Amino acid sequence: MDYNPPDAIYPQVRKFLELTEDWLLENQKADCYEEVLDLYFDAMRYMRIYEIYDDCYICLYEQNGKDIRARMYCIDPSFNLSEKLKNARSAIFFSATLTPLKYYRRILGGLEDDPIRAFDSPFDPGRRLMMLSKGVSTRLKDRERSMERLIQYIESLWRGIRAITSSFPIL
Repeated sequence: MDYNPPDAIYPQVRKFLELTEDWLLENQKADCYEEVLDLYFDAMRYMRIYEIYDDCYICLYEQNGKDIRARMYCIDPSFNLSEKLKNARSAIFFSATLTPLKYYRRILGGLEDDPIRAFDSPFDPGRRLMMLSKGVSTRLKDRERSMERLIQYIESLWRGIRAITSSFPIL
C-alpha cells in the first residue's frame, strides 16, 4: 500500500492511449478489436483516477511473478461526491448498509444540515431467514479462496434465495 500515485507508469499508460486510439480508428474490423477497446477504456478509467489522485486515494500493488498490478482506490469519496452533488438539486442514497447515518452522510459528501432518514424494511420479518456461514469470506483478500465454497452454499439451497454481499463482483 502506498499513499503516492503510481507515477512511474503514467507515461506508459499515456503512450498506450495515444497509440491505441489510432489503432482503434484504423482497425475496426480486427478480430481482437473488442478486447483492445475494453483495454483502452480500462486505461482511460485509470488515467481519470490518476489525474485526480490526492490524499483521498491509496495505491495497492500486487506482484505475480514479474507482473505488477497497481490499483488505485478512493478511501474517502466525500470531496468528489460533494463536488458532483453541487450540480444536483437533490440526491437519494439508499442501501441496506448505510448505517450509521451521520457517518455515511459525511463520507458521501453530505452537509451537516442535510436531512437523513432511515426506514423499516418493507419485507415481512416472518419470511426472512438469515444464515451465516463459517469458512466463507467476501473480504477482498479472501475472495478468490472463498468463491467456490460460496457458490456451493448458494447452489445447495432452495430456489428464490437472495444473497447479500458487500462486493458487487461476487454477485
